[in-house]
Amino acid sequence: MENNGYNQMSTIVSHSKVVQVCNVSTTCQRDQLKALFAFFGRIDDVQLYPDSDTLTSTINAKVGYIKYERIDSVHAALNMTNTIFIDKPLIVTQVFENSLPDETDAMIYCAPLNPNITLLTGGPTWPSTVINRLVGQPLNPSYIETVDPELTDRNLPPYPPLPGTLDVTKVEEIRRTVYLSNLDKNIGLDILHEFLSQIGEIRFIRAAYIDENVEIRGAYVEFSEQPSIPKVLSINGFQFFGRPLLVNHATSCIIKPATVRGMRS
Repeated sequence: MENNGYNQMSTIVSHSKVVQVCNVSTTCQRDQLKALFAFFGRIDDVQLYPDSDTLTSTINAKVGYIKYERIDSVHAALNMTNTIFIDKPLIVTQVFENSLPDETDAMIYCAPLNPNITLLTGGPTWPSTVINRLVGQPLNPSYIETVDPELTDRNLPPYPPLPGTLDVTKVEEIRRTVYLSNLDKNIGLDILHEFLSQIGEIRFIRAAYIDENVEIRGAYVEFSEQPSIPKVLSINGFQFFGRPLLVNHATSCIIKPATVRGMRS
């Protein structure tokens, strides 16, 4: 077991005592995974998927779930992200639901038998169903895709691909941001903020226009949590002060004032 030195302690985002372990070596057995994570506390249950050799032959990495007795064990286990175990760096995140999924639901997190697809970490508040994937070779990445089943279920536009060279933290920020257009010039950011706060907590909002005299303007809105994105996309076309509000995924971060960046560093 080896740690490459790049892992950072993740944030506890719920009271769940379950962690998900992605990118587990296909040669790993359930007892090995349990022994590795038992170091952080008493374990109630462990699952490692897929369970059959037939399915294992179709993937490049397994996915495991560990349920602890205590929440502080979860906090400690999150530090295992990027630790090399057998032959792969682990990706460890907390699961919002305090239960272990069945094999059918878990299999979407198993890396496919395709060397051109690599799983990436998501945001600390992302649901366990939302995944990031780097498509392309690590030294020559093509693009990053984010898959959110809720967008599909609601018949909403999927996340657009992002450049494969983007830092993962920037990807996470962009995936929490939308671009609003067709706004009347008389609508202030305070009014827009008050309206959108009914959907979810807003971290930052910024107007997007060049000419002060234009009648129609736009704005970028960064939410605090990714689950707000399907909700805000659902109001696309809503009549807002006499105009249909147009809501789209953002493809870049909001450029923030230096004072704001300094407060968060």
